[in-house]
Amino acid sequence: MVKCGDMVALRVEPDELDSLPFAVGKVTRIGDNGSICVQWYNSRNGNARGAFRPGFVQHTTNERYYNDKKLHRRHLVYDSDLSGTDFVISDDVIGEPFELTKALRLPSWVLRSIAEDPLINFSLPPELANCVWG
Repeated sequence: MVKCGDMVALRVEPDELDSLPFAVGKVTRIGDNGSICVQWYNSRNGNARGAFRPGFVQHTTNERYYNDKKLHRRHLVYDSDLSGTDFVISDDVIGEPFELTKALRLPSWVLRSIAEDPLINFSLPPELANCVWG
């Protein structure tokens, strides 16, 4: 069951700045109809095995960035409301909620769930591809 504060992986289309075929976000709001709003998280270089940090938007240029904290107090939280992206838990969430590792990375089982999703064109990173999952 998804709750506010949970980290989730989501089905999305890549764009010019976020090249991964999935997204990661922290749930900030859940609607009565199962809709959710998430604060976007991503690695600085779009690496699925990189450290995922929260997203923010520079208030004058509208450029988005991912960092441990805002670079300026007037910068906006980059979330699915700001990006105009609608999500419904039953349609768009991949697998189960999770926590990032201490190194801010996606747990291996989350990457496996993403790779096994038939709607996402994603393969496990080479260092995980030959792992035996128990």
